[in-house]
Amino acid sequence: MLALSGVSAGYGSFQALFGVSLSVAAGEAVGVIGPNGAGKTTLMRVISGLLGITAGEVSLEGRPLNGVAVHQIVEAGITGILNFAPIVLQVPEEVMVNNVNLAIELENLSYFIQD
Repeated sequence: MLALSGVSAGYGSFQALFGVSLSVAAGEAVGVIGPNGAGKTTLMRVISGLLGITAGEVSLEGRPLNGVAVHQIVEAGITGILNFAPIVLQVPEEVMVNNVNLAIELENLSYFIQD
């Protein structure tokens, strides 16, 4: 299981994440959706080891990932897919939601949360 506990991070004096806690079980697919500036990219950079944290802990199967080399995190099976605004803005929201729902059905996942 991937776990974040009380994670804070940012860029210089700008703090982008404030005490984020979450867990992702093995085999579980998770999407992070939010407005620009909400911290989605920062969260992915922290999880993947590209950005250090200022507080809290990131762990995989109970082993801390803080300070672990990026290639070792990838080898452990952690990766992310980032969408960039020029691509997302060209696709109507209904099409994106339908595509996500189709992917979930194909993977036999039991739920999808939409705000």
